[in-house]
Amino acid sequence: MITTSMQSTYSSSEQAAQVLAFAPPREHTPVLGAFTDNLDHLQALEYEANLMLAAASMRRCRQKNVQTEDQWSEFRLYFPFLPSKATLEQVQSLLQKRIEDNRRREAESASKGIRLLYPSFCSAWRLEPFEQSVVLLLFMKATAPTFIDIFKKCDFEDRYDGVQIGTLLTILCDSLRDQLQYRRYFSVDSNLKRENIVIFQSHIDDSTSILDVSVSLHERIVRYILGDNNLYNSIFTGIKRERSTVKLGQVIMPDDLKEEIESRVGSYLQSREDGSMEELDGFFGYGTALTLLFHGSSGTGKTMMALGIANRFDREIITLNITDVTDRHYSLEDMLEAVFHEASIHGAIVFLDECDDLFENNSRISRALLIEIEKAHCVIILATNKPVDLDPAMDRRIAMKIPFELPDAALRLQMWQTLIPKTITLAQDIDLAQFAERYRFSGGLIKNSVFMALAASNKNGHAIGTITRDELEKAANLQTASMNDLNRICKTVTPTTRIDDLHLSQQQRTELNNLAQGWEWLHAQDLGCNLLFNCKSLETGVQAVSGLANACGMSMRVFDFAQVTSYGDDAKILDPVTQRKVSPMIAAFSAAVSERSLILFIDYAGELGKMFGSNEVKFAENLYMMLLSQLRMQKGLFCLVTGELKNHSFPIEFNQVVTLAYPPEELQMVCWKEHLKHENLSDSALEEIVEQHPMHIDEINLIARQATVRSIMRNGSSSPDLNCIMEVVSGYRRKISAPILFGHI
Repeated sequence: MITTSMQSTYSSSEQAAQVLAFAPPREHTPVLGAFTDNLDHLQALEYEANLMLAAASMRRCRQKNVQTEDQWSEFRLYFPFLPSKATLEQVQSLLQKRIEDNRRREAESASKGIRLLYPSFCSAWRLEPFEQSVVLLLFMKATAPTFIDIFKKCDFEDRYDGVQIGTLLTILCDSLRDQLQYRRYFSVDSNLKRENIVIFQSHIDDSTSILDVSVSLHERIVRYILGDNNLYNSIFTGIKRERSTVKLGQVIMPDDLKEEIESRVGSYLQSREDGSMEELDGFFGYGTALTLLFHGSSGTGKTMMALGIANRFDREIITLNITDVTDRHYSLEDMLEAVFHEASIHGAIVFLDECDDLFENNSRISRALLIEIEKAHCVIILATNKPVDLDPAMDRRIAMKIPFELPDAALRLQMWQTLIPKTITLAQDIDLAQFAERYRFSGGLIKNSVFMALAASNKNGHAIGTITRDELEKAANLQTASMNDLNRICKTVTPTTRIDDLHLSQQQRTELNNLAQGWEWLHAQDLGCNLLFNCKSLETGVQAVSGLANACGMSMRVFDFAQVTSYGDDAKILDPVTQRKVSPMIAAFSAAVSERSLILFIDYAGELGKMFGSNEVKFAENLYMMLLSQLRMQKGLFCLVTGELKNHSFPIEFNQVVTLAYPPEELQMVCWKEHLKHENLSDSALEEIVEQHPMHIDEINLIARQATVRSIMRNGSSSPDLNCIMEVVSGYRRKISAPILFGHI
């Protein structure tokens, strides 16, 4: 039950009665045409309700055989609009004529587009004639001072709050037989009780006489019929009711899917309006709402689509965001009941956003939602960012499950074009197609990027309404960095290394340049490319990959292979696309927010070699097979840099194994000479070092740095001699170089 939050010493009926005083009793109005407005109609209904009281009072007097002249004189005071010598039969005829006139005028008003709220309410809730009369009497008892005064003077009840069921039956029924028959309208499974149209004001048990129980009209329904659609109850502080301004055309999603949703909702609402759904309501008895489930990552358009549907069919949308519910004065079950009740009153669309908790199998809240869905006769849209994992009871009640996936490049281009205001000028070097290709964004992230770029443009003093390429790129990169918790195992790098500057042979530099050019063709064919860089110096391999990424115009997503192969539950990562907790390897291969990014695994600890040689270790086998499975599916550019692997046949999932040869001896000698210049070594001595200990340039630099530290510790000199250098070299092959890209020494 939803209680009023208005702070007053008056009852709910007294409060409502102060809202609007209808016209005083008047003579019978001649036959008229359509009602001018809702107030004109309510005044006519008051006259109808007063005639009900007159007929009931006269009938009660006849039954008691007390129709004296004094009694009639008193009646004339209460009902000055009745003929002075009127009989019960004449009053009943007058009442019937008034009912027919009111119904005729209501129909004429509807044909002229004049909205009358009482018949609209009765129609929406499919009230039978007896139920409509109950609502009318309770409404007048809550709002019309003249009706209330007559009600008391006729000695029906001397109370303000509600009406006893026995009194209602006495007023509306001609005989005891009818009263017994119509009691069913107040049973626990009656429409009035089930839909919270009337509120029972006391607890009913086996010792209770149903005739003595008082009922009142729900306060929200009283205000609806009055035309007061403001929300006063504090339970609605977490509930949003609005008329959407979002056009369905603004929603960018696959056309066939959008058309299917629009068609289904349109057909359902039309069936509700023309009454053709009532037969199904009666046949099935329950569960005839149209329930849709929108599921997909945050920012993919679920809320926008719900608003677009509401706008398209000119319906109010009532929204409850489950995660925003902070008012603990009301339970979530009460708030759900309030949402559906309000939607039923207005024929609105219910939108429950981020409702993952409502799907919990057989929970108290999920059962409450199921009950409301079963009773509802409206469009219900449920939205979740998480994967769809419904219990069977909920699954049966959802008519359509609509996935909202990250858009492809073509849809992303439409979003970029749509979300940039027409008054904004883009710099000439901005190609939105490139942005759509480069950033695998949802519509929400595209909107954020545009908004932040505009803000930066004004701050930087550029022409008002102009966005530069640099500002738009910075804004988009900020969105990329903040998307997911891959950041704890992933470092995004913008490479600056040029292939032609790498310390490699000319042949290998040419091969890498050719590969960069060939990648564009592979990408156009929707083909991935997996490269295994097998070399003694991991840093040389990393630099080679960096040069390749730079030549391809790509950023790099860099992972430590040991972290990627972590297997425990505590190592799992929230996948930014599916929102599932997955293993780090699955997350690393998931669709990147930028399709122009290279995935790089660096095998510092030699984990790949362990996998190759550990057939007896089950978890290593699983990880190895997982790696190969991801390589088969991925469509981007993937590189794995590992130490020297010998005597292995590499899996076919690696399209190419790149073994980086040592740079020319001359280049190695130049590097050694720079580090040992104080030794004045001859070329032959340097040549001997290179022949005995061939290395990549990064290895030479690393050894020189370690030797310098050793020399400082021994004798305070920052110029290590040849002996110190050779000591470090002799133990180098047993060492593991440190990950420079991650900032270690």
